[in-house]
Amino acid sequence: MLFRSGSSVALSTDGNTAIVGGYNDNGIVGAAWVYTRSGGVWSQQGSKLVGTGAVGIALQGSSVALSGDGSTAIIGGAWDNNNVGAAWVFVIPGPSVASTGVVNGASYLPGVAPGTWITIQGANLSLTTRTWTNADFSGSNLPTQLDGVSVTVDGKAAYVYFISPTQLNVLSPDDATQGAVPVQVTTAQGMSNVVDAIETALSPALFTFSQQGGKYAAAVRADGTYIAPPNLISGVVTVPAGPGDIILLFGTGFGPTTPPTPIG
Repeated sequence: MLFRSGSSVALSTDGNTAIVGGYNDNGIVGAAWVYTRSGGVWSQQGSKLVGTGAVGIALQGSSVALSGDGSTAIIGGAWDNNNVGAAWVFVIPGPSVASTGVVNGASYLPGVAPGTWITIQGANLSLTTRTWTNADFSGSNLPTQLDGVSVTVDGKAAYVYFISPTQLNVLSPDDATQGAVPVQVTTAQGMSNVVDAIETALSPALFTFSQQGGKYAAAVRADGTYIAPPNLISGVVTVPAGPGDIILLFGTGFGPTTPPTPIG
């Protein structure tokens, strides 16, 4: 099947979102594809775009255009309806946070605290999926955005570790507020709804192994051996804790460090 991908191309202003038209795809109906770039690698976003209501040999994708922020695409079909021509508009939905989608990143229970890992769940939270890299840091400062995705907690910038379309993992900022605080996500497609989270001084929780529904706390011995029942993790040696073992646990939300360290 001949589809002549690349017959037309358009880029967003930042050069990280592209739309590529292929006017001979699908029996000369035509189509277009959207790609985003992350870490120098391009990946397709969603399925191909084909406008509805085409009449005859439409040649959709013979021309394409993309808004500066990459959120709106227009696909031209030069031969639609006996060469009258037509165009189709596609809008990438903005981000939305689930009403109960802001939780402690270790326990997945409601509640946040300053300097705590939190998980945000929703839809259209990012066009890409990745964690931060060395290139995202400014000196020793943690990044407050990845690929245009940022989060505020009580109006203050959080530190973004992981982004994906349905989940973000961020480190909450320093904040003395107690009680309900607004949490909001911003992407190139716009700002999400605001979800209130209950902030307290502490929100302690231990990270767990994902196996058996998180029944066992994530822990290692001083030599790096995982502390867990034998065969808990496929292909990984795990041993039970023994008397006198020094065990390293991983948690979040335990409050200020000693000595104090600025969050971020």
